Amino acid sequence: MQPQDLNMTSTVTGYQLFLFVTFGYGKANKELAEAVDLLGLGMENAHNASGTPSDEAFARGRFQLLQADRANTSNRHLTHTAVYESQGLIRLECAKLGPIKKYETRLRDLMEQYHGSIETLEGVMRPRSYTSHAMSEFAYAHAMPPGPGDKYSMAAVTPINKTQDWWKMEDRKSVV
Repeated sequence: MQPQDLNMTSTVTGYQLFLFVTFGYGKANKELAEAVDLLGLGMENAHNASGTPSDEAFARGRFQLLQADRANTSNRHLTHTAVYESQGLIRLECAKLGPIKKYETRLRDLMEQYHGSIETLEGVMRPRSYTSHAMSEFAYAHAMPPGPGDKYSMAAVTPINKTQDWWKMEDRKSVV
């Protein structure tokens, strides 16, 4: 099978950062929480939003702070120890990488003051293009849209690492 047979696209429609945060001394305090909130000024807070971001909000950036639930967290063979040991996750998305990388840098500076740490996983957003229309409809037609935190209080994060063979296949596509 060739990459073109899978109808994969190399078009990037946006960027995401997943910042897995471990707070210094084992917990966050009110002062740190307020400082983290200020980092997102000008961005849309996904905790208060419904649906996908507007074009304007996506251009500015969108953030979402999620607290880890230790009772439902396990390593499940994750290679990133800091991911499953984290106490929270800040998910960022934006049309351009710059605004969310700036947020990450400012968060790192802040966390250093509190002796905390951050493990970052980066990703790009692409249109769904590797499945047929019928499979896409089956998988996503009944999916609930993103909603505010007071309505949807739980989230699941499943980091996926692609194999070297996968990336080689993607590289071959750009040559074809």
